[in-house]
Amino acid sequence: MANLIGTDSNDYLLGTPFRDRIRGLDGDDTLLGVEADDTIDGDAGNDLLIGGEGSDSLLGGEGNDELIGNQGRDFAAGGNGNDSIRGGLGNDTFDGNDGLDTVFGDAGDDLIRGNADLDVIAGGTGNDTLRGGDADDSVFGNADDDFLYGDAGNDSLNGGSGGDLLFGGDGNDYFRAEDGGDSLYGGPGTDSLYGEGGNDQIFGGKANDTAFGGTGSDTIRGDEGDDSLQGDEGNDFLFGGKANDFLDGGFGDDSLAGGLGDDTILGSFGNDNLFGAEGNDSLIGGEGSDTLTGGSGSDVFGLGAGPGSLVLITDYNETEDFFGLPSNLSFGELVISQGNGVNRRDAVITTKDGKLLAILTDTPTGLIEQDDFITVTGTATPRTTPTQTPTPTPTPTPTPTPTPTPTPTPTPTPT
Repeated sequence: MANLIGTDSNDYLLGTPFRDRIRGLDGDDTLLGVEADDTIDGDAGNDLLIGGEGSDSLLGGEGNDELIGNQGRDFAAGGNGNDSIRGGLGNDTFDGNDGLDTVFGDAGDDLIRGNADLDVIAGGTGNDTLRGGDADDSVFGNADDDFLYGDAGNDSLNGGSGGDLLFGGDGNDYFRAEDGGDSLYGGPGTDSLYGEGGNDQIFGGKANDTAFGGTGSDTIRGDEGDDSLQGDEGNDFLFGGKANDFLDGGFGDDSLAGGLGDDTILGSFGNDNLFGAEGNDSLIGGEGSDTLTGGSGSDVFGLGAGPGSLVLITDYNETEDFFGLPSNLSFGELVISQGNGVNRRDAVITTKDGKLLAILTDTPTGLIEQDDFITVTGTATPRTTPTQTPTPTPTPTPTPTPTPTPTPTPTPTPT
């Protein structure tokens, strides 16, 4: 084992084919490991540390350092300063420590911790574990099945391809899962969560969150806070939780439940099931044949929400519930009649020109009066085009270039 120690100047130190300990001391040093398992310490100065083929330990020290593990199972710690760390091949462990660090795992199953200050962390290929730290971090899983944890601060988490697990931690976080069946957990802050491709599970957390399922059949839960949940494409399940929530199923045959609070629930397109649960809820089926169940509280059941809208209302309570009509439809244009045959116990609401709007199970027509109808505006009309995933503000820092810096071939013979 060789011990190579530099000077307080700018040194160039190249190790041997055996296990080496290389230390730069002060100055802006270039320190290279070679083949075995080396320990390389930059100390003070803006240093370049390159590990070589073995399983190396790289310590940046003071200054703005660049650390490259290359092959092997490497450990790298940036130290103080704004550092750049790249792993190369192997299952690596990296700590950014203090400063504004950029850490890229590259190939292998890597463990990366940003720690203090604003860091950019990217996993590369492999099943990586990535943790942001104390500040506002940007964390990218990239390929394969990754675990991303923002920790403290207002973080941006991007899972990339694969089935990823994303935890925001404290702060107001932004999530983008991209492809794969992903799980997103917002935490205590006001979070924005976007599942995009795949069948995702999204949990808002304690504050007022925004969640968007994207393509695929997603499960979205707002939990606490006044949440906005949108399923978009696929057959989705949305559950508002404890406060006053807005739920929009989007396209597909969706199931939506408001939970506690006064919720607004839209089926939009497809044959949907809407359940208000507790609170004074507004249920609007939208296009398709929808089933509406208000639950407890004074609920509003939307009628005529679109040209192809038909609703089955399962629990109309004449003492507290209402029917919501769009502004282009009045009570005078309706016909209320008792069903026949298997529907003889049901009330049927149509327009005078014969368009079927609603069927009310186990409801005598005598319970339905003009005072039970109100005009609704705004969210009563479902959207006609799918909501696009918004661009986050600020835009996350791009994923670092996934090609590690090659090990330089030394020209001069080192001293």
